[in-house]
Amino acid sequence: QLSESYIEQTFLHVTEKLNSWSYASIKDNYRVLFENFYSEDLKTRTQANLKAQSYFEDAEKRKLISMWQPAVADSEFHWCGNVSARKEVKGVACGIVTGKRSLFADHNIPVSEENISYLIYAVNVAPTPTNFFAVQITRLKRGPLAVLKAELESSLKEGVLPSEENDHETH
Repeated sequence: QLSESYIEQTFLHVTEKLNSWSYASIKDNYRVLFENFYSEDLKTRTQANLKAQSYFEDAEKRKLISMWQPAVADSEFHWCGNVSARKEVKGVACGIVTGKRSLFADHNIPVSEENISYLIYAVNVAPTPTNFFAVQITRLKRGPLAVLKAELESSLKEGVLPSEENDHETH
């Protein structure tokens, strides 16, 4: 079982990689996520989504910079315990991270500012030199906070992860 503070630090680290970047560092951030934190399935689905949206190319062309301010007071972190996922029972860390992302183009021209929330599920894995958090993100879903909270509460109550449909980072 992982402590809530351990889960909090892990999930904050992952959302920081997703939301604090420049056009010059974004590929490296995703490389770190793919190599050290994402399950193979989540990596494959996210890579396909990023490619379909020409996400890296757009960030480079527009010289985008993203800044992230997590709202820890509005986030929650849990050890969900053993839950059923794909007919397997696993020990799962789960939680919601919410925060404000500010996006700028051409280094300093404001593009947007939005509140973003993520529902994250992760399993405990052996630590490596690059993933000292020793978790693997199996599910990552971005959406409205109220909807994500309802899904999380259902998981905690019923001991079953929700459907994986559309579970990956979308921009």
